[in-house]
Amino acid sequence: MKNFIIVVIQIAGVAFIIAFFLSLLNYFFDWHLGMYDAEVPAEPEFAVVILVLGLVTSGLGYFLDKKVST
Repeated sequence: MKNFIIVVIQIAGVAFIIAFFLSLLNYFFDWHLGMYDAEVPAEPEFAVVILVLGLVTSGLGYFLDKKVST
C-alpha cells in the first residue's frame, strides 16, 4: 500500500510540472490548452506556484521511494 501512495504522489508531481508548461504555452502563444473544456490558466504567477508545487511533490515522492526501497 505504501508503494501505491508513493506512485500517486510521483504522478501528481509530474502532472503539476506538465501543467506548468501548459500554462506557459497558453501565456506566451495565446493558446487555449486544457482538458475537457477546462483551460489551464495562462498566468505566470499560477505557473510559478504550480512549478513549486510540482517540484516539492516530486521531491517528496523521490525521497519516500528511496526510504521505502532500502
